[in-house]
Amino acid sequence: MQFYSNRSHLYKISFKEALFKNLAPDGGLYLPTLIPRFTENEIKSMQNNSLQNVAHFVLRKFIDDISEQDLWKIIKKSFTFPIPIKKIGKNFYLELFHGYTMAFKDVGVGTLARLMEHVLAKDNKKILILTATSGDTGAAVAQAFSEVKGVKAIVLFPENQISHLQEEQMTRVAGNIYPVAVKGTFDDCQKFIKTIFHNNKKRFGNYELVSANSINIGRLLPQVVYYVYASLKFQKTRLRFVVPSGNMGNITAGIIAKKMGAPIDSFIIACNANDPVVIYFKTGKYGPKNSVRTLSNAMDIGNPNNFERVLDLYDNNHHLFKQDITAISISDDETIATMKKIYKDYDYIIDPHTAVAVRAGERLISDSMQDVILATASPKKFALEIKEAAGIEISEKITENNFKKYKKRLYRSRNSTKELLSILESIVQQK
Repeated sequence: MQFYSNRSHLYKISFKEALFKNLAPDGGLYLPTLIPRFTENEIKSMQNNSLQNVAHFVLRKFIDDISEQDLWKIIKKSFTFPIPIKKIGKNFYLELFHGYTMAFKDVGVGTLARLMEHVLAKDNKKILILTATSGDTGAAVAQAFSEVKGVKAIVLFPENQISHLQEEQMTRVAGNIYPVAVKGTFDDCQKFIKTIFHNNKKRFGNYELVSANSINIGRLLPQVVYYVYASLKFQKTRLRFVVPSGNMGNITAGIIAKKMGAPIDSFIIACNANDPVVIYFKTGKYGPKNSVRTLSNAMDIGNPNNFERVLDLYDNNHHLFKQDITAISISDDETIATMKKIYKDYDYIIDPHTAVAVRAGERLISDSMQDVILATASPKKFALEIKEAAGIEISEKITENNFKKYKKRLYRSRNSTKELLSILESIVQQK
């Protein structure tokens, strides 16, 4: 399987090459040259199979330059936690938050880390991971790459714009992880990283520069697995997946799963007040916007990186896009009311991001389809925010004692390319 740039459909490279390349030479993101289709026998075989077996079925379609034996080892190290489906009221919730940082990012980032660790050990490489986070990606990167030989990881996040627990998860970390609080927005952090990569900066010292954001195809493809796995649990049902959406990586994985033949009817892209994709859905015109702060902070993205992948998967055709996808924006007031309602009616606590998806499904209710809500983060991660906004007390809290293994450390930077570059260079020089 080869991968091409979504912008020109040129620059075809192998999976292992794409794993360590961030942007194509034309600035585009990599996608598979062909979306493979499951046979009827494969669909039947996967229906009653384990998550790990489904992961092997899916990932083997794309990854043919890692041996089957080694891929199995990687999958067994990566898909180590359950992904249950729970029926709450009329909806089914796909709980993606049972990994080590309690967010769906653990699936993609965890598998990416094991893939990279495997290749690094074989090729004796050293890499510098540069990633931006609006909350959950940074924690997942910090945990997944902790103490991995040959890896240093720098995590940029917007200062004072993430939850207390998210910051704890990113700043009480192993010695090869370097968190940097930037005086700016997530979009500023993301813009800096894209500038570095787009300027063809390949190395810092002895380290090859790599991204762990969802621009990396090695992080995106593992997310296809849970769409396939979940969709096969339902039979003769029109399924609509409702996806809390920020940087559009999660919906990209869902679209790939559908195009592979997973029995998915359609999707709802559930956004908060950051709504450029909603505007595209309504008008056919896309333009980035300045991000605004909301209660669902991990989705506070005004220029989602992966949306150009989404457009490419639909041949940049607005009509084709609308055949599969509806997009809607949900306010913070609706988010809070939804958290309260679900708790009152079902004694089930959801985090703000999941609440955005639940409300989106309610606003776009369909009697002919069964909604599957992607529950992307544990409410425990947002215990303080949920109590303050919705008055709901989470009895099983996570305390700072969970992270006392490492001392807290943090770099700080102004929103300055020069200052950030200086921090990067100083980190690379550290032993």
